[in-house]
Amino acid sequence: MSLPRKLRLTINREVLWRLRKEGKTIQTPLLSAKYYPSDQGKGARFGVVIGTAVDKRATTRNRIKRTIYEAILGSLPKQAGTDMIIYPKKGIINSDKQRVEEETKNLLKSIK
Repeated sequence: MSLPRKLRLTINREVLWRLRKEGKTIQTPLLSAKYYPSDQGKGARFGVVIGTAVDKRATTRNRIKRTIYEAILGSLPKQAGTDMIIYPKKGIINSDKQRVEEETKNLLKSIK
């Protein structure tokens, strides 16, 4: 199941600049994330960026994205107006689906 359109973060130059300069970083063993309180009042929006350094096969990268999106849908943060980009790390390939979902939920809980 994919993330609904209203929860997707369209990653463009402005969003990336704002997250790099003014965003806060959260680190877990499997994931890294940058987030920024959005002023648009649209609610929380999420994006997952996974490069070929994690794995060269697109099927593996897409499976990881789907797992993260399912975990986001399972535990949406109650805070409105947060933009977040999640970057999976290399170790995520060797971990199981349950651990990835647990890490994602912990990441979302740590948003302040």
